Amino acid sequence: MQFQAYLPCDRTASEVARTTLDGCMAEPDDHERSDALRLATSELVSNAVRHSGCGPGEHIRLLVDVKADLVRVEVEQSTSTSGIAIAERLDRGSEGGFGLSIVESLSLRWGVTPGLPGRVWFEMART
Repeated sequence: MQFQAYLPCDRTASEVARTTLDGCMAEPDDHERSDALRLATSELVSNAVRHSGCGPGEHIRLLVDVKADLVRVEVEQSTSTSGIAIAERLDRGSEGGFGLSIVESLSLRWGVTPGLPGRVWFEMART
């Protein structure tokens, strides 16, 4: 099943994304996997809000594809994603800056689809 939601481009976006995930997972996975899914999604959404340059009144699109053994989450923004990974690395010395490392450690794979609209995605096993 596929789901999508439009998230406000502000500090509430991650919370809205987590609520959306809770609503689209018909049968909750075990708590550890569910928490990992929510955390990885929150990290991608937070990065989009922080680094995409979107402003008030603009939205980030969350796409969730739930399959029997896999969940794919994509976060789409209206600006290009080419600078997201760079911005993440540049933030290493500051507070935060570990979001993509968290996503990498929790997921089977993740990536960036450059261009417009830009997308950052990850895939996580359900079983």
